[in-house]
Amino acid sequence: MKEEREVMILTSLWHRNRLVLHSRDIKEANDLFFNINYFIPQYRQLIFCGDIIKKARYLKGVKLIETEDLGSLGEAFKESLAEEELGTPPVQIVYFNAREETFKQVLQNLDRGWIATCTDDTANFVKNSYNIRKEIIFERCIIYMLDPLPNDFSIEEKLIEDTKESNRGIKQFIIQMKQSQVHLAFQAIQDELSSRKKVTQSYLSETLGIREKTLKKIIEIGIREKRLDISNYIEMIPSLIIDFLKEISFIKEVSLVAVFEGNNLVAYSRYRDIIFPTLNFLQLRDKIDIFLDSGLNIGEYWHLRLNSENKDIFIYNHDYLYCFILEKGINFITFRSKVEKLIRYI
Repeated sequence: MKEEREVMILTSLWHRNRLVLHSRDIKEANDLFFNINYFIPQYRQLIFCGDIIKKARYLKGVKLIETEDLGSLGEAFKESLAEEELGTPPVQIVYFNAREETFKQVLQNLDRGWIATCTDDTANFVKNSYNIRKEIIFERCIIYMLDPLPNDFSIEEKLIEDTKESNRGIKQFIIQMKQSQVHLAFQAIQDELSSRKKVTQSYLSETLGIREKTLKKIIEIGIREKRLDISNYIEMIPSLIIDFLKEISFIKEVSLVAVFEGNNLVAYSRYRDIIFPTLNFLQLRDKIDIFLDSGLNIGEYWHLRLNSENKDIFIYNHDYLYCFILEKGINFITFRSKVEKLIRYI
């Protein structure tokens, strides 16, 4: 049960969902925040306001805003969220001891990125004013989740599972490292898209060293932090190619497959242990062009030997250009027949 609660809280905070931490005693609600605040990505700008407690004033990198002008505060926060689209760091607002007027004038117009602590009277207003998506109940506190969780939070589940026996410091390090990877990868993809109209899923997975689920998380967090959906600029692997890669995995001599369409890496799959840096393989594509220019027609193949790895490279030209790294000594004619059969099958 503890791990399940942690997964939901981590997912909510990572996705900048709105949370209300309620207790009869405001001290307990505030303490709950400091028990879960290490789930908030460190690259975000923390902003504390409301009845800021002494403990909060000594945290590094936190911006404190102390004002009784709630209307101006609400407008300032709306501007901060809007500026995120222009490149400013995403903010995470924490309002201690929020009251009914706080929600009406400050928080109610913000669709993401805030946490509020409150007591009984304010909690009643929250329950009457918001669609509570889920409640997480502790002994003396309740967390009200005001936004739905994403459909897939398997990354968060794995992070919590992998760190369930770890102390807080190690758990924070592992979680923050993953969150930073996602954040930096989003920036890298933005830079890549500035120089080309589209990129393929396989190219990003291999050049950034990320799996498909992490790529999906990058897209989701990008939407929540920058209001920018980059999924339209990423070409996913065609279903027929996925089927081909699944079937080719049963041929034990195949160590690696890369599928190109023109100069674009469409799909890439590694089946056996092999030390072969992605950049080297992408550079190999340029060398292949020499042979294509000399006349490698549809249905024809070409091969060479990698002496350093004791492997063979097999190139087959069809609707796509298929590049295989094989165990040394395979019969190329037989292997070609298997490839052609699979291509016809899919």
